[in-house]
This record gives sequence, C-alpha cells and structure tokens, in this order.
Amino acid sequence: MITTAILLGLAWKSALVAGLTLGLLRLARARSAGERSMIAHAGIIALLALPAAMLLLPSWNPLPESWSAAPVPVVTAPVADSAAPAAAAAPATGAASDGASFALPEVGDLAPFLYAIPLALLSGMMLIAVVRLFAMRGRAEILTEGSWLSALAEAQRRMGFKHGTALLVSGELRSPISWGVLRPTIVLSPVAVEAVDEAEAIIAHELAHVARLDWAKLLGARAVCALFWFNPLVWMLARESHQLREEAADDAVLMADIDGPDYATLLVGAARHDNQGALLAAHGVAPGKGS
Repeated sequence: MITTAILLGLAWKSALVAGLTLGLLRLARARSAGERSMIAHAGIIALLALPAAMLLLPSWNPLPESWSAAPVPVVTAPVADSAAPAAAAAPATGAASDGASFALPEVGDLAPFLYAIPLALLSGMMLIAVVRLFAMRGRAEILTEGSWLSALAEAQRRMGFKHGTALLVSGELRSPISWGVLRPTIVLSPVAVEAVDEAEAIIAHELAHVARLDWAKLLGARAVCALFWFNPLVWMLARESHQLREEAADDAVLMADIDGPDYATLLVGAARHDNQGALLAAHGVAPGKGS
C-alpha cells in the first residue's frame, strides 16, 4: 500500500536522480547527441527502477522522521466536576462521540488518493494513444509504389538495418511517424507520399528511430512522467530526452550520406505539419513546431 512516507521518499529521490541526470547533460553539452541521449535515458531507467528499489533494497531516509510520521492525536479526558450530578455527564460524552465520528480525514490519509488520480489519468492517456496507433495501422494501406520501396531498401542498406519494416500510408496523418520494436512500422501521410524526392531522407529518419529502439525509450519516458507527475525535474528530463532522440536520429541520417541542406528543408516543412496527438506514442520526422 502506498503511504505518505513512500511518497515523500519517491519525491526527493526522483528529484535527486533527475537533477543529477540534467546536471550531467549540461556538463556533456559538447558531446554528440547520441552520447547525451544515452545519459538521459540512463536517468530514465534509474527512475523506472526507483519504486522497485525502494521496496526491495534496505531503506535509507535522511529526512526527519517527523516529516513522514503521521501525527498522533492527543486526547484529553475531561475532568468531571465533583459537584455535578453523574447523570449530566452522560449526554456530554455522547455529544463528544458524535462529533468525533464526523472528523475530517488527515492530509496523510488523502495523499495516496491524490497521487493516484493524476497517475491514472496520464497512464490512461498513454494507453489510449498506443491503442490508436495499432488501430490506425489496421486501417492503413500497404504502400506499393516502387520509388518508396526502393528508397526503403536503399536507406536500410546505407544504415545497416536488416530487419523487416512495414511501410504504410494513412489519410489520418499529416506527416510521417514510426513506432514498434519487434514489428517496426513506418506510416506516411498522403502528402508525404507525393514528395518522392524526399523519400530516402524520410525513410532514413524513421529507420534511425527504429534502429535505436526509440519507441521503447519513448514509452519509458511517458511512464516516468506518469509515476512522478509531481516532479518538474522529471518532466524536464523527459522533454530533453525526446529532443535528444530526434537529434540523434538526425545525426544518423547525415552519417548515411543524405544531403544536409535538403534534409534541413524536410525537417522545417515537417514541423509545420506535426501530429500532436499521434506523437504521444510515436516518433515523427520533427517533434513539434518549436523544436
């Protein structure tokens, strides 16, 4: 059962882990996006393991015990007046017991419920986003145009990616997205299908996400935000990790000999047509207009 002491422990320990990770990212700002992404996701893995570690490992709590200990109510027995009749004391005792039965719950008793409500909402939103992705995959059409299949084969060859990848097209999207680990999927928008000249760059970017297991990293970051929704440092780390995943994918594309200026033009154009809802559970060509 979640107690106030456990929540306090999660709060300061998650702040410590997220703060240290953000500090390391600042110190490593001269390193490549791939290396900084490894640091960010190591912090996310540590945060995911934190609740289990608190339950399985010996407890260490440097905070004062008074912060987590529930207040003990002090009950003072009334002193009966020797001159008052015994019969008059009976109604007074009954009134006191009635008032005690309607006492408001302590803040410590409400803390687990206040924590669980945002956790359930954020987890539900993420679950709905994942279900929508797979439902959209079922409605999408297989892309059979030779130019795109050739671009997929060429991008796989350049990036050394040998696993099969589903290439689909869906009218529900405004720009390409990708997701999946065991069965990776790339879904294009009808507008993107018409941009044949950008086919290899688009495929290479999405393949970079697939090869780096970025979908699993994205789900981990979303789970961390749900678990530690009260910690702004965790949200900052999740946002930083998302940006680093995109930058690392861009680096992988440029290392595959994709033309740099053409690729930059593609990113700017894709940012104008991002998929805000779909990007909760998938990666796009660009994460958003402000990226």
